[in-house]
Amino acid sequence: MNLSSLTSADLKRITALLSRKEQLAAEIQKIEGELASFGSVQKRSGRTARASAPAPSAPEAGQISGGRARRGQLKEVLLTLLKEAGREGISIQDLSSKAGVKPLNVSAWLAATGKKLGTIEKAGRGVYRLKS
Repeated sequence: MNLSSLTSADLKRITALLSRKEQLAAEIQKIEGELASFGSVQKRSGRTARASAPAPSAPEAGQISGGRARRGQLKEVLLTLLKEAGREGISIQDLSSKAGVKPLNVSAWLAATGKKLGTIEKAGRGVYRLKS
């Protein structure tokens, strides 16, 4: 394309196309942000890339900080939460969110280590409590 041969109609068309391109790019950014909030996997240039998740917040009291927990830390946190839950017990989902760990890790801990302790009992489907 020769720049000296462009007409004003061509320039208007190019301007309209560039404007549309910017709008679509902004919309794609918005969609990627929404997908990132779900921690979804996105396909880019033939390889799978993990969507960037929001920055992790500081752990609250009773939560396990990011990375590996020190030995026995998960036990301390879960037993404290079970004690606070009382007779009605607490669900695996609530335990995991309050402890700051994945539900699968809590479930595995309850099924293996928690069972060996002998102080934890199942109060219902997915609900656990301390034996009284």
